[in-house]
Amino acid sequence: AALDRSSTRPAESADLDDWTRVGQPPLFEDICEARDPMLVRKDGVWAMYYTRCDSPLTRASGVAYRLSKNLVQWSEPHMVLSLDDAPHISNSGYSESPFVFERNGFHYLSVTSYPVEWYATMLFRSPAPYAFPSEPFTRLRGHAGEWLTSANGKKVFFTHAGPGQRGVLMSEIRGL
Repeated sequence: AALDRSSTRPAESADLDDWTRVGQPPLFEDICEARDPMLVRKDGVWAMYYTRCDSPLTRASGVAYRLSKNLVQWSEPHMVLSLDDAPHISNSGYSESPFVFERNGFHYLSVTSYPVEWYATMLFRSPAPYAFPSEPFTRLRGHAGEWLTSANGKKVFFTHAGPGQRGVLMSEIRGL
């Protein structure tokens, strides 16, 4: 079924306005409306985190990751988070917009859980970048959040975006 296959394809832009798809076939395909990719580079390897259910049978919302040295060839997927206790739905709506960052010896994963509430962002914490507990560290008010650190590394900021926001909002988060 169409819901069980999604493809990830690269695109390029010289001005961040006009985009052109590059290459055939897709970089990879995955299950359960896989979407919302986030890239991070660590120790010479790219990690792509993205929203995906844990399997076509159970459809628990979650986040998968794949690794690449060149942004062209990607490893097989592995689950970094599975929300088995959340209601199981086809679009992984309890784990949208994943964002992973490291701070003070911990790795953090934020996801938007719009079925809980449009502005429900769950933040998970782990000592390892590829395995997060299913119980959130905390809950924040925001949608499709991303994280920024000040130039000196002392402050961390959380962004909030979405329909009706009239732009991207940003707040300093303390305690991380």
